[in-house]
Amino acid sequence: MNRLQKPSPNFAQHEFLDAAEQAFAAICQGDTSAADTYRVHPDIKEQDWTAIREDLSALSSTGNSSELAQGLRGRLASMVESLVTDHFYASLEAGDRELYAKAIGRNREAEDRVHEISTTHDFASASVLEFLVLNGWVGEEISVDELAALQKSFIDHCREHCALQLALARAQAQGQAAPDAESRRGAAIVLQKEAARRLFAGQDESGR
Repeated sequence: MNRLQKPSPNFAQHEFLDAAEQAFAAICQGDTSAADTYRVHPDIKEQDWTAIREDLSALSSTGNSSELAQGLRGRLASMVESLVTDHFYASLEAGDRELYAKAIGRNREAEDRVHEISTTHDFASASVLEFLVLNGWVGEEISVDELAALQKSFIDHCREHCALQLALARAQAQGQAAPDAESRRGAAIVLQKEAARRLFAGQDESGR
């Protein structure tokens, strides 16, 4: 199996950030909606790269490869979850967007205004992180295929959690309380998602 390579214990931060910049440049030159947004709005492109670079600079500031590996996978898990939420939100009709926005503590009108921009950032950030994870900056004993399987599992659980949040929001809007069985199922979905997150992020039971 193709296994992830372990970075040097004393990697050079500038090499790491150069690799990230190359990955971001490839995104900007692609044929995705994010690339289209960046071509039309170069200011958003500059803003997103600045935010991504600052995040990666902080992750790599200690020069410790083990800390970097853990940080990268943790951040990738966070961005993947954000991206799943972005796509789920975009798939909803206006009425359900209103309910879902309230369920996650947001305002629909405000969310609708920034949705395209935030999705673009989340896609670019997740893509850069995925590139770094899969191209030699993580050193766990895990294959690329195994990591991809963990990512797919986490995405599936995130989607299930999004659907649960919408179902609960619909019930609440109708003044209905979730049946006990449904409440237990909801609790199980949350626990399963968090377990999938830890596996994908390379964390132990305590989340470290």
